[in-house]
Amino acid sequence: MSINRGKQFEDNLKKQFEKVPDTLCLRLYDVTTGYKNQNNICDFIVFNRGTLNLLECKAIHGNTLNFKSHIRDNQWDGLLKSSYIPGVNAGILCWFMDWDITVFLPIEYLQYMLEDGYKSFNIRKDINKIPRIILDGVKKRVFFDYDLEKFLEGMRYE
Repeated sequence: MSINRGKQFEDNLKKQFEKVPDTLCLRLYDVTTGYKNQNNICDFIVFNRGTLNLLECKAIHGNTLNFKSHIRDNQWDGLLKSSYIPGVNAGILCWFMDWDITVFLPIEYLQYMLEDGYKSFNIRKDINKIPRIILDGVKKRVFFDYDLEKFLEGMRYE
């Protein structure tokens, strides 16, 4: 059985987060069956220099992160609730594979889009509509080597 691209993306990120100084990275494995009501709100809990980051990872073909089909209700609700806690960043770390771009989308801004009638985030049309962080990286054969230290610095609360 082969591992899908999304899981490989997560594995790659985990290895890279582990190399960042002063960083704790916990990967929460998906329980796709909802066994005993285990529904994680995110894939990663990353703590770096006083800031807690809750990151749900998505690897997407095409232009669009669909709010309903790509993000489970418990993920949306849990990330949104967490984002209101001081010192916590919560959102979607989305790799748009066809565009070779990875972007962090804060869940509270996706919520604003949803409230304005949007059903998705389109990398071509919506990239400048909300605050976001584009991850710098060097593409290897398939995956990127990201500058996660710079990414986490941009996420940090002072």
